[in-house]
Amino acid sequence: MAEQGRTVMVLSGGASRGAAQIGMLRALLERDIVPDHLVGTSVGALNAAFVACDPTVERVDALHESWRGLSGGTIFPGGTFTRIRHLMRRRPYLYDNANLAGLIDDWIGHERVEDLPTPVRIVTSELGSGLPSYHDSGDLRDVLLASTALPAVFPPVRLTSPLTGEETIHVDGGITDNVPLAGAVDLEPTTVYVLNVSPPVRARAPRNPVDVLIMSLGASMRLRPVVDLGPRTRVVELSFPELDVPMTDFTQTDALVRAGQEAAEAVLDAVVPASVEAPRLRLLPGLRRRSREQVA
Repeated sequence: MAEQGRTVMVLSGGASRGAAQIGMLRALLERDIVPDHLVGTSVGALNAAFVACDPTVERVDALHESWRGLSGGTIFPGGTFTRIRHLMRRRPYLYDNANLAGLIDDWIGHERVEDLPTPVRIVTSELGSGLPSYHDSGDLRDVLLASTALPAVFPPVRLTSPLTGEETIHVDGGITDNVPLAGAVDLEPTTVYVLNVSPPVRARAPRNPVDVLIMSLGASMRLRPVVDLGPRTRVVELSFPELDVPMTDFTQTDALVRAGQEAAEAVLDAVVPASVEAPRLRLLPGLRRRSREQVA
């Protein structure tokens, strides 16, 4: 049965765990729950932009096939020598983002954020202020590269504000708002579905320096601000089970997709009717103002 009112889907970051969002999206769309707006950060922004082109089960299946073509070498190109070379040249990152840029071009096929058929709001972290930025417009490739630019792993990205013309430096949106409910505040949704694949609290021991870095960043991604979406907004969180899959492991796509779909179906089968009001949540001081001001 189709949703009534305005539906927003919020997609968290989580690196390779983002594959689980494919299963969650499939579970939603199979129930005719179609987004009017998407908000995404990091890998969630990539998935959101892909699905925004055509929010159908068929498009989600295409996303699944695209994920199957990924590998650690695709996302993190080059070996130890490449990382050492970047360090010796005093570059502020370990991996080039050229592969990721090509992937964005191949997957999505739109040049501007505002050109996506279903509106998408993409979250980045602005280094100067240390605050999240929310982008409804701009060069799609650049904004997505910024949203996925894990600090010290990928190069930071310079973005120009369409409002002020000021150029600022941005990194992964998950650092400041990994589950970007704040980005949905002014969209006035009736229902918000949160596709949360944040890193688990407990994880396997790191295998290399990159694992240590990414796991450390994952700790900050688990911090979530309290956000006020209003007394009549229903929030449905599709949480992901804590499977022992490292954030850098892209070999478990099918298992993650299945787990994500099963977890989502369990929640959706038990969810309360849409007429029930969600409890009013407290908003951290200044968060509503910043979320509105920083929409770029």
